Order: sequence, then C-alpha cells, then structure tokens
Amino acid sequence: MIYLFTWNSSYLIEKKVQSWKKAFIDKFWDFNLLHIRDLSQISQDFLRENLLSSPFLGDKKVIIIEDFFKKAKAKKDDEEDNNDDTNTSNLNDFLLNIFPRIPENNIVVLTSTNILKASKIYKFIKEHGKIEEFDIKDDIDLKDNLQKIYPNSIDSRALDLIISYKAGDIYKIVNEIDKLHITNDFIDSKIIENFVIPELEQNIFPLLDDFLNLKKNQFFSKLDTILQRNSYFQFYWSFLSNLRFYVYVYKLKSDSYTSRKIVEDLWLGNRWFLVDKNYAVSAEKLFKVFEDIVELDLQMKSWDFVGSAEEDFKFELEKVLLNYFA
Repeated sequence: MIYLFTWNSSYLIEKKVQSWKKAFIDKFWDFNLLHIRDLSQISQDFLRENLLSSPFLGDKKVIIIEDFFKKAKAKKDDEEDNNDDTNTSNLNDFLLNIFPRIPENNIVVLTSTNILKASKIYKFIKEHGKIEEFDIKDDIDLKDNLQKIYPNSIDSRALDLIISYKAGDIYKIVNEIDKLHITNDFIDSKIIENFVIPELEQNIFPLLDDFLNLKKNQFFSKLDTILQRNSYFQFYWSFLSNLRFYVYVYKLKSDSYTSRKIVEDLWLGNRWFLVDKNYAVSAEKLFKVFEDIVELDLQMKSWDFVGSAEEDFKFELEKVLLNYFA
C-alpha cells in the first residue's frame, strides 16, 4: 500500500510520520523500518531492493521517503556524488514500474509539501493508494490545530497572542509552548506576555501585507505587538529594508519586466512567488510613502530632530504612516 502525506503543513506531516513510526516500532520493532530522508543520495538498486523485497522475519515492512516530490531524483549506481543534474535520473518511469509490484505487506509512505498533481506518480497514488492532506489555511485553522495538540492547557487569548508573536510559525509556537509547560500546567495570556518575545523578522512580513493592502487597523494592531519588545529604530530598519524590495518589484513591473526576469534580477530564489502577488496599493502611492520614510532617515542623520531622538523619530514616522492610510 502506498500513502502520500502532503499539503502545506510540514509540521503536521512530521507529527503524522512520527506517530506511524512509533506505532510500527511498538508492534513490530524497527527491523523492517526504513526512513529515507534524502532521496537524492539513494541508488535505484537500493530503492528497488527495499521496495520489492518482502519483510524479513516479520509481518510488515514500512518504507518512509521524505520530501518525495521535492527530491524526486535518485542516483544511478555508477554515478558519483556531485551536484551535476546530468548525473541524476528522474524517478517517474523507474517508480511507475516499481510501485505496481510492491508486495501487499510493504507499506510505502511518501511525504511532500511540494506536490505535482499533474505528475503520473501523483495520479497513480490517487488511483491506487491513499492521499492525506495536512493543511493550515489561516490563523483560525492554526489555532484549531494547536487546541488539539494542547487540549485544556492553554487558553484562547494566549493562543491568539503567541500566534501573533510568532507570525503563525507552528514550529516556533510549539517550541515556546512546550518550554512554558515545563513550569506551568496551564498557560494564560499573562504568561505569554511576560515570557515570549515577539520576533521582529517573523512579524514584519504579515505587517507588510497589511500595509500594502491598505488595511489600516490590522497594520497598527500588528505594529503595536512588534513595538512591545522592539524599539522604533529596530522596526524602522527592518520595515524599510523589506519595503524596498516591493518598491523594486513595482518599479520593474512598471518597466514591463517579466516575472521571470524580476526573479532573476532580484535574486529571489524560493521567494519567487512574491513577484506575482497583487496588492491594493498603487505604484504611485507606494513610491511616495517610500520616499517619505527614507527622508526620515536623512533627517535623523543630519540631526534635524529637536527632542529625544527616538521620541521625535516615532512622532515623525507615525505622521508618515497616518498620511499613507488617510
């Protein structure tokens, strides 16, 4: 039997795999358990032998392959270990030949957050195997999942707060909650406020989304969270450097650059998807507020502020932000 655990939550996928491994080891021990974490380092002969051989001195065998669609390449046995793509062969044809011949006592678990639904392998698994999707759509969905992980041990307001502090990063949220549970049987919002530090770099991206979509109330709510543990100067530098990226994108789009050319010129790598996101703000409005924010930097460096440096700067930056949303 072939299973595919997929969709957008790598954390929930990992938890599912861990629960399956534990259940298998508890019942059958770990002799017939194989966990492949990097498929690109595994030879085709090794895969063939393990997928097609029956369990040894046992009733079941489990083969787990992580990041299957992301790393769907396997070495031929005569290939050397290097990064040259010409030395790897696509697994599609190889595995489509293997999968139908897998013994019924062998359980194959594939995981991937980067699925190719149009691929022949995906279609084969959909028809002959079982696909389970692990999806966290938004903060509400994330909160529901956290309540299942921590039933009756953290209150609703505390969950809202830590989701905001960690910008919806479930790995960091779970890590913080687990640490707090060492000394607290029950976690309320006061504990979160006192012991969890909002992360500026994590929170700046959802804040920028609200800024670019002209969502005034949401923007200032997130800004208030950030400023509880960060100075205005810290916020300013992070906000300016990330806003500059969107200015570049808007400018290149206005110059009729293709999305692919923008990705290449800005060296976006795995952030390529940001180029095609649409926002409510116009290019003219974005360029104007960026100029106003940069002007504050010039004033600060030329000592044009008369009062306390940070208080003066805070007042001037708030004026720029309020004018932007007016």
